[in-house]
Amino acid sequence: MTGDRPTHRTVLRFAAPMVLASVVALAAEFAVMALLGRLHGPVLYLRALYAPIAFLFLAVNTGLSTALQVAAAGYSGRGERGRIPEAMGGTVLIGGSLYLLLGAALLAARGRLMALAGIGAEHRTAFLHFLLAMVLVSAVAFTGDLCGAVLRATGATGRAALLTLVWVCLSIGGVAGLGNLGGLGLAALIWSLAVAALAQAGLGLALLHRRGLLTRHSAGRLRSGIGPLAVRVALPVGGSYLLLFAVNLAQLAVLAPYGPETVAGFTLGYTLQGVVIVPALAFGSAVAVLVNRHASAGREDLARGALRRGTELAVAGYGALAVLLWAAGDRLALLTGDPRTAAETARFMGEVGPTFSCTALTLVVFAVLEQTGRGPVTVVLNAVYFAVVLGLGAWLTARWHDPLGLYRVLAVGAVLGMLSGGGIGLRVLRRRVVSAALVGASGGPDAATGPVAAAGGPG
Repeated sequence: MTGDRPTHRTVLRFAAPMVLASVVALAAEFAVMALLGRLHGPVLYLRALYAPIAFLFLAVNTGLSTALQVAAAGYSGRGERGRIPEAMGGTVLIGGSLYLLLGAALLAARGRLMALAGIGAEHRTAFLHFLLAMVLVSAVAFTGDLCGAVLRATGATGRAALLTLVWVCLSIGGVAGLGNLGGLGLAALIWSLAVAALAQAGLGLALLHRRGLLTRHSAGRLRSGIGPLAVRVALPVGGSYLLLFAVNLAQLAVLAPYGPETVAGFTLGYTLQGVVIVPALAFGSAVAVLVNRHASAGREDLARGALRRGTELAVAGYGALAVLLWAAGDRLALLTGDPRTAAETARFMGEVGPTFSCTALTLVVFAVLEQTGRGPVTVVLNAVYFAVVLGLGAWLTARWHDPLGLYRVLAVGAVLGMLSGGGIGLRVLRRRVVSAALVGASGGPDAATGPVAAAGGPG
């Protein structure tokens, strides 16, 4: 793969399983929300209030799995796959430590978080139990995420997609069976996700073992190269999710005065947006894997070719999707049985839905930036964007006494963000597709003797 000249077909063939897996995973999240919407009201409300906190777990899981994916892609590109188990072991050590700290921090701040999200006294005990359970479930899911990252980085994108399929089938089946038939309510979601996470992790470890990527060296040493990447890649990627945590919590605070149906409707709309934009992150990640593998093999020309072809495919695909979203209108709001929640979701989709593709194209560029050593650029651009959008949205909502103010600012911000942030990101990448420091980090202490150094660096 690293020696092949990238074409639209080769990029699409490599990226398709990753994009398909992300679509299936988001469809599962969408289906779970729809199933919960058929249960009694507090279930969907509590799930909606949990949404911003979920970004904290995503910050750990996605940040570290992305760093591992970059490291494994570098090792694979240089023919050093034997070093991948050590990198995975080091990632597990870092992730385990972070989960202990995160769990303790959430417990300490639970009162303030619940008050900020507008959780009433009658729901606080149920929400606390749900939160603690999700900390444990997310920690188990972390192992499955790492397995998928290694499989993708080594070219086994189909097997990585299989892990996602297992997760989807078990989570949807569990919620449908335990929730709708067993009458367990919110507990159905917890048990379903726990079983799905265990099965995904077990299958992932088995697949790595079969490919010789899980050995006794998987205990890991931080000097294997994952330590520097945890700083250069995981921190910016995780930082973006931490920013989303703060922004989403602030958005719920803006909308809380308008009632639980508004909060639930907005969150369902946000979930619909995820169905569109998360595949963009997966596609950008696939392009970044190809770029990193070519650059690690000393082929900057092929790395640039992969970036160019990937960008062209993203523009074509999301241009077509924008038309479909405009045509779909508010029909997508019918996935909840509550009329007021559905009405709010329809209003959100009518205002923001047509601009989902703009956000997605920006995120394709940002995903490549984050995974090729330019993560701090995305953190700065995201921080500026969200500060402006959230500030204007909150001001306009208060002035109009209507959530429509926030929705319209989000729509305009998506278009301007694509033109400014996406454009800046592409200019940065064209100057040098992969940071020389990043390639060295993924190679570990002796990377300076590898083919990239021999070729005079990636530039």
